[in-house]
Amino acid sequence: MRHRLMNVVILNVILVFAGSASVIAGQASVETRVRLSETVASYIHDYPKSNGFQTNLVEIGAAATDGQFALADWRSVDGKPHGQVAFYYLCDHWNLGKISMGSPLSVQDLVGVGFSAVPRAVASKLVSDLRALEVEHIAYLKPAKATGSC
Repeated sequence: MRHRLMNVVILNVILVFAGSASVIAGQASVETRVRLSETVASYIHDYPKSNGFQTNLVEIGAAATDGQFALADWRSVDGKPHGQVAFYYLCDHWNLGKISMGSPLSVQDLVGVGFSAVPRAVASKLVSDLRALEVEHIAYLKPAKATGSC
């Protein structure tokens, strides 16, 4: 009986670690988050008055990646405007996809056509991974400086 109970406990521990490992696998590295922040800064530099963030200084928070796609939380420096932003990797750097204001992006928001179109399975994973990362209270990065584009 003790042996069986010990096996159940060990199995549960393995399942907990395996479940958390899959969430961590989708977490963007700090270096990737810096690159995403630079992409946002370059976009704002190019469109200072009409950008989708409606602010000039954006901080990037938790971010999930899956291959050539990423999804991140964002907020203005004063914390008022906030939302999520999708990215796609093309031309050796991250590019902006969709930007949400005040609410999270859904799987359907990410699926579409063109360069920024995310396959449904990847979109679902990004949304799920970011939701899991948000409970980790990952610090927002300071706004980056604009860089060049291709």
